Amino acid sequence: MAMDLVRWVLFLSYILTTLSCCLTNAQPLFNAVYCYYGSRPTYTNDSAFKKNLDSLASIVSSSTVSFHNLSIGQNPDRVNVIALCRGDVAWDICRSCLIDAYTKLREICPNNKQSIGWYDECMLRYSDRYIFNTMFTLPNAYSYNPTTVATATTAQFNQAVRNLLNNLLQVASRGNSVRKFATRQTRTGPSNNITLYGLAECTPDLNRQQCRDCLTGTAEKLPECCNGRIGGRVLYPSCNFRYEIGRFYGA
Repeated sequence: MAMDLVRWVLFLSYILTTLSCCLTNAQPLFNAVYCYYGSRPTYTNDSAFKKNLDSLASIVSSSTVSFHNLSIGQNPDRVNVIALCRGDVAWDICRSCLIDAYTKLREICPNNKQSIGWYDECMLRYSDRYIFNTMFTLPNAYSYNPTTVATATTAQFNQAVRNLLNNLLQVASRGNSVRKFATRQTRTGPSNNITLYGLAECTPDLNRQQCRDCLTGTAEKLPECCNGRIGGRVLYPSCNFRYEIGRFYGA
Protein backbone atom coordinates (compact mmCIF):
# COMPACT_ATOMS: atom_id res chain seq x y z
CA MET A 1 0.00 0.00 0.00
CA ALA A 2 2.80 2.45 0.89
CA MET A 3 4.61 1.79 -2.40
CA ASP A 4 1.36 2.25 -4.34
CA LEU A 5 0.88 5.60 -2.62
CA VAL A 6 4.42 6.70 -3.52
CA ARG A 7 3.86 5.74 -7.16
CA TRP A 8 0.56 7.62 -7.23
CA VAL A 9 2.19 10.75 -5.78
CA LEU A 10 5.00 10.60 -8.36
CA PHE A 11 2.50 10.05 -11.18
CA LEU A 12 0.46 13.03 -9.98
CA SER A 13 3.66 15.09 -9.80
CA TYR A 14 4.33 14.28 -13.47
CA ILE A 15 0.86 15.49 -14.47
CA LEU A 16 1.07 18.65 -12.36
CA THR A 17 4.54 19.46 -13.69
CA THR A 18 3.26 19.10 -17.25
CA LEU A 19 0.27 21.31 -16.55
CA SER A 20 2.30 23.96 -14.75
CA CYS A 21 3.92 25.07 -18.01
CA CYS A 22 0.51 26.23 -19.19
CA LEU A 23 -0.44 28.22 -16.09
CA THR A 24 0.32 31.93 -15.90
CA ASN A 25 2.74 32.79 -13.08
CA ALA A 26 2.65 29.19 -11.85
CA GLN A 27 5.24 28.34 -9.23
CA PRO A 28 7.59 25.51 -10.23
CA LEU A 29 6.89 22.13 -8.71
CA PHE A 30 9.53 19.63 -7.67
CA ASN A 31 9.44 16.48 -9.75
CA ALA A 32 10.46 14.74 -6.54
CA VAL A 33 11.78 15.75 -3.13
CA TYR A 34 13.19 13.89 -0.13
CA CYS A 35 13.74 15.55 3.23
CA TYR A 36 15.99 12.81 4.54
CA TYR A 37 17.03 9.27 3.86
CA GLY A 38 17.65 6.73 6.61
CA SER A 39 18.43 8.71 9.74
CA ARG A 40 16.89 12.13 10.25
CA PRO A 41 19.49 14.59 11.56
CA THR A 42 18.14 18.06 12.28
CA TYR A 43 19.47 21.50 13.13
CA THR A 44 18.16 24.36 15.23
CA ASN A 45 17.48 27.86 13.97
CA ASP A 46 20.29 29.34 16.05
CA SER A 47 22.89 26.76 14.99
CA ALA A 48 26.07 27.20 12.98
CA PHE A 49 24.69 24.65 10.51
CA LYS A 50 21.77 26.96 9.69
CA LYS A 51 24.11 29.92 9.23
CA ASN A 52 26.22 27.86 6.83
CA LEU A 53 23.10 26.77 4.96
CA ASP A 54 21.90 30.37 4.77
CA SER A 55 25.08 31.33 2.96
CA LEU A 56 24.23 28.90 0.14
CA ALA A 57 21.73 31.30 -1.44
CA SER A 58 24.27 34.10 -1.76
CA ILE A 59 26.88 31.74 -3.22
CA VAL A 60 24.49 30.41 -5.87
CA SER A 61 23.02 33.80 -6.74
CA SER A 62 26.45 35.34 -7.35
CA SER A 63 27.93 32.39 -9.26
CA THR A 64 28.27 32.01 -13.02
CA VAL A 65 28.64 28.22 -13.20
CA SER A 66 25.99 25.54 -13.53
CA PHE A 67 27.58 22.95 -11.24
CA HIS A 68 28.57 23.33 -7.60
CA ASN A 69 30.09 20.77 -5.27
CA LEU A 70 31.23 22.64 -2.24
CA SER A 71 31.40 22.57 1.52
CA ILE A 72 30.42 25.47 3.72
CA GLY A 73 31.72 25.72 7.29
CA GLN A 74 33.57 23.29 9.50
CA ASN A 75 32.59 19.99 11.11
CA PRO A 76 30.33 19.20 12.86
CA ASP A 77 28.33 22.03 11.26
CA ARG A 78 29.65 21.67 7.72
CA VAL A 79 27.08 21.80 4.93
CA ASN A 80 27.99 19.77 1.83
CA VAL A 81 26.22 20.92 -1.30
CA ILE A 82 25.73 19.58 -4.82
CA ALA A 83 23.84 21.89 -7.16
CA LEU A 84 23.45 20.95 -10.81
CA CYS A 85 21.63 22.60 -13.68
CA ARG A 86 20.59 20.70 -16.78
CA GLY A 87 23.30 20.94 -19.39
CA ASP A 88 21.24 22.84 -21.96
CA VAL A 89 19.79 25.45 -19.60
CA ALA A 90 20.84 29.11 -19.86
CA TRP A 91 22.58 30.54 -16.83
CA ASP A 92 19.81 32.98 -15.83
CA ILE A 93 17.29 30.12 -15.78
CA CYS A 94 19.80 27.94 -13.94
CA ARG A 95 20.38 30.50 -11.23
CA SER A 96 16.67 31.15 -10.79
CA CYS A 97 16.01 27.41 -10.56
CA LEU A 98 18.67 26.84 -7.91
CA ILE A 99 17.53 29.78 -5.80
CA ASP A 100 13.96 28.55 -6.00
CA ALA A 101 15.05 25.01 -5.10
CA TYR A 102 16.96 26.34 -2.10
CA THR A 103 13.94 28.32 -0.90
CA LYS A 104 11.43 25.52 -1.37
CA LEU A 105 13.61 22.82 0.16
CA ARG A 106 13.88 24.95 3.28
CA GLU A 107 10.08 25.28 3.32
CA ILE A 108 9.30 21.62 2.66
CA CYS A 109 12.11 20.20 4.79
CA PRO A 110 12.47 22.64 7.70
CA ASN A 111 15.45 21.95 9.98
CA ASN A 112 16.49 18.79 8.11
CA LYS A 113 20.21 18.43 7.50
CA GLN A 114 19.73 16.12 4.50
CA SER A 115 17.47 17.20 1.65
CA ILE A 116 17.29 16.79 -2.12
CA GLY A 117 14.90 18.15 -4.74
CA TRP A 118 14.68 17.72 -8.50
CA TYR A 119 13.22 20.24 -10.94
CA ASP A 120 13.17 19.92 -14.73
CA GLU A 121 16.02 22.43 -14.99
CA CYS A 122 18.08 21.73 -11.86
CA MET A 123 18.77 19.55 -8.85
CA LEU A 124 19.84 20.68 -5.38
CA ARG A 125 21.13 18.48 -2.61
CA TYR A 126 22.66 19.33 0.76
CA SER A 127 23.78 17.13 3.60
CA ASP A 128 25.84 17.00 6.76
CA ARG A 129 27.53 13.93 5.27
CA TYR A 130 30.23 13.75 2.61
CA ILE A 131 28.47 13.40 -0.76
CA PHE A 132 31.17 14.20 -3.34
CA ASN A 133 32.87 11.96 -5.94
CA THR A 134 30.57 9.10 -4.97
CA MET A 135 27.75 7.48 -6.91
CA PHE A 136 24.44 7.59 -5.04
CA THR A 137 21.34 5.77 -6.24
CA LEU A 138 19.23 6.40 -3.13
CA PRO A 139 16.90 8.05 -2.59
CA ASN A 140 15.41 7.85 -6.07
CA ALA A 141 12.17 8.52 -7.87
CA TYR A 142 10.50 8.04 -11.21
CA SER A 143 7.53 9.45 -13.08
CA TYR A 144 5.87 8.67 -16.38
CA ASN A 145 3.38 9.70 -19.02
CA PRO A 146 0.19 7.63 -18.56
CA THR A 147 -0.22 7.10 -22.32
CA THR A 148 1.16 3.85 -23.72
CA VAL A 149 2.05 2.69 -27.20
CA ALA A 150 0.02 -0.01 -28.91
CA THR A 151 0.45 -3.40 -27.26
CA ALA A 152 1.83 -4.92 -30.45
CA THR A 153 4.70 -2.43 -30.51
CA THR A 154 5.52 -2.36 -26.78
CA ALA A 155 8.57 -4.62 -27.00
CA GLN A 156 10.01 -2.68 -29.93
CA PHE A 157 9.40 0.64 -28.19
CA ASN A 158 10.97 -0.53 -24.91
CA GLN A 159 14.04 -1.73 -26.80
CA ALA A 160 14.31 1.64 -28.54
CA VAL A 161 14.26 3.37 -25.14
CA ARG A 162 17.00 1.09 -23.82
CA ASN A 163 19.11 1.61 -26.95
CA LEU A 164 18.65 5.35 -26.61
CA LEU A 165 19.83 5.26 -23.00
CA ASN A 166 22.84 3.13 -23.93
CA ASN A 167 23.87 5.69 -26.54
CA LEU A 168 23.32 8.60 -24.18
CA LEU A 169 25.35 7.14 -21.33
CA GLN A 170 28.31 6.62 -23.65
CA VAL A 171 28.33 10.33 -24.50
CA ALA A 172 27.44 11.71 -21.07
CA SER A 173 30.09 9.65 -19.29
CA ARG A 174 32.80 11.11 -21.54
CA GLY A 175 32.04 14.62 -20.31
CA ASN A 176 34.36 16.71 -18.17
CA SER A 177 34.44 17.97 -14.58
CA VAL A 178 31.93 20.71 -15.42
CA ARG A 179 29.40 18.92 -17.63
CA LYS A 180 28.40 15.29 -18.11
CA PHE A 181 25.31 15.67 -20.27
CA ALA A 182 23.90 14.27 -23.50
CA THR A 183 20.78 14.50 -25.65
CA ARG A 184 19.79 12.39 -28.61
CA GLN A 185 16.83 11.49 -30.77
CA THR A 186 15.99 8.33 -32.64
CA ARG A 187 13.17 6.85 -34.68
CA THR A 188 11.04 3.89 -33.72
CA GLY A 189 7.58 2.47 -34.36
CA PRO A 190 6.22 0.07 -36.97
CA SER A 191 7.17 2.43 -39.80
CA ASN A 192 9.77 4.48 -37.93
CA ASN A 193 6.97 6.99 -37.46
CA ILE A 194 7.77 7.89 -33.83
CA THR A 195 10.58 10.25 -32.88
CA LEU A 196 11.97 9.45 -29.46
CA TYR A 197 13.92 12.14 -27.59
CA GLY A 198 16.23 11.37 -24.69
CA LEU A 199 18.40 13.16 -22.15
CA ALA A 200 20.96 11.81 -19.69
CA GLU A 201 23.08 13.63 -17.15
CA CYS A 202 25.45 12.82 -14.31
CA THR A 203 26.81 15.07 -11.60
CA PRO A 204 30.23 16.01 -13.05
CA ASP A 205 32.11 15.01 -9.89
CA LEU A 206 31.62 11.36 -10.92
CA ASN A 207 34.32 9.68 -12.95
CA ARG A 208 33.54 8.07 -16.29
CA GLN A 209 32.80 4.60 -14.93
CA GLN A 210 30.67 5.93 -12.08
CA CYS A 211 28.56 7.90 -14.54
CA ARG A 212 28.11 4.85 -16.76
CA ASP A 213 27.17 2.68 -13.79
CA CYS A 214 24.71 5.25 -12.48
CA LEU A 215 22.88 5.64 -15.79
CA THR A 216 22.94 1.88 -16.34
CA GLY A 217 21.18 1.62 -13.00
CA THR A 218 18.36 3.85 -14.21
CA ALA A 219 17.67 1.28 -16.93
CA GLU A 220 16.80 -1.22 -14.21
CA LYS A 221 13.92 1.04 -13.17
CA LEU A 222 12.41 1.28 -16.65
CA PRO A 223 10.42 -2.00 -16.55
CA GLU A 224 9.02 -0.98 -13.18
CA CYS A 225 7.94 2.52 -14.14
CA CYS A 226 7.76 2.97 -17.84
CA ASN A 227 6.84 -0.21 -19.70
CA GLY A 228 5.46 0.91 -23.07
CA ARG A 229 4.85 4.46 -21.84
CA ILE A 230 5.53 7.29 -24.27
CA GLY A 231 7.45 9.31 -21.68
CA GLY A 232 9.24 8.75 -18.41
CA ARG A 233 12.12 9.74 -16.20
CA VAL A 234 14.28 8.17 -13.51
CA LEU A 235 15.91 10.43 -10.94
CA TYR A 236 18.95 9.43 -8.89
CA PRO A 237 21.00 11.80 -6.72
CA SER A 238 23.98 11.26 -9.03
CA CYS A 239 22.31 10.99 -12.44
CA ASN A 240 19.03 11.12 -14.31
CA PHE A 241 17.50 9.87 -17.54
CA ARG A 242 14.40 11.11 -19.34
CA TYR A 243 12.73 10.27 -22.63
CA GLU A 244 9.63 11.59 -24.42
CA ILE A 245 8.07 11.42 -27.89
CA GLY A 246 8.08 15.22 -27.96
CA ARG A 247 11.17 17.38 -27.70
CA PHE A 248 11.66 18.75 -24.17
CA TYR A 249 15.24 20.04 -24.18
CA GLY A 250 17.01 22.94 -25.86
CA ALA A 251 19.46 23.04 -28.72
